[in-house]
Amino acid sequence: MIRNGSNPAEMQRWSEDARRRGETLAFVPTMGFLHEGHLTLMREGRARATRLASSLFVNPTQFGPAEDFASYPRDATADLAKLASVVLWLKAAGKLDRSGMASRQYGGSLFEQAVLLTLDAICHALWQASGVEASALWARHANIE
Repeated sequence: MIRNGSNPAEMQRWSEDARRRGETLAFVPTMGFLHEGHLTLMREGRARATRLASSLFVNPTQFGPAEDFASYPRDATADLAKLASVVLWLKAAGKLDRSGMASRQYGGSLFEQAVLLTLDAICHALWQASGVEASALWARHANIE
């Protein structure tokens, strides 16, 4: 889940609550305008800790008098999309098909998950309306799990 906040006290409460629950935290500070280097650090943080936090803060004190703070590149929409690829990534779930063979189902992005759930609901409704038994579908559709 992506939490968007600008209140340092709220962030501190969130991190203290997580630590009280025994969770570990990884923090990746950035100035936004994310690139693959940032995402690599975030993926490493996800691998090493149970919670990941990142800041997207363009700090004006890091700019000298001859440097233009106002022209520093910012793209909040692109940054959130890139964050979602790291933060909302779900590890593949192990499943067994009818033959007992294991398969891995990638969770995908939040959008991909929403599309799959919607399509699943539509297919399920159509199947129920058709009156066809589930066992009959197995014979015709090898990829149904």
